[in-house]
Amino acid sequence: MGLKRLSIDKMKKGFSIAELCIVLALVTIISLSVVSFSSLVSARSKMAAQRLNAIQELTLTESLLEDWTNALMSYDAEISANSSSLVAEKGEERYSAYKSGNKFIASLPDGKSMSADVEYLTKLEFEELTNAENEMFLCKATYLINEKEKEYIFCLKSHIGETFEVVETGESE
Repeated sequence: MGLKRLSIDKMKKGFSIAELCIVLALVTIISLSVVSFSSLVSARSKMAAQRLNAIQELTLTESLLEDWTNALMSYDAEISANSSSLVAEKGEERYSAYKSGNKFIASLPDGKSMSADVEYLTKLEFEELTNAENEMFLCKATYLINEKEKEYIFCLKSHIGETFEVVETGESE
């Protein structure tokens, strides 16, 4: 009987207040760690998504500029650059590629235009670097990610009379 009584007394025994407080503190610490980790992961994934969207916009803008310059070269237009746009002229006709608001717009000879929504692209600048063998335009795209401006620089290059291609791309801080 002595053994039975001892095991029944053990079963009736509960947790002390101190033990419950320690367990509650541990559960709180673990919960806070999980919540802070998930908010950190969420913020990082948002930044990564913005960066990916900005890179896609830059790639699209780069591709549209290459297509635009090649279309106008085949139309025998003279292409030049001013600070905020590329301009192609053939006689009295004038076509341009530029950023306006949240859009990139490039007009074409057939009355159509190419355009793209550019949410992260804040500024597009052009500089002509033409020499005897090559026609080149330096393009500097400024974009905004997490309230920080960054620059992406690429060069449109063509041997005189041939098609344009993108060369020397890169990002600068």
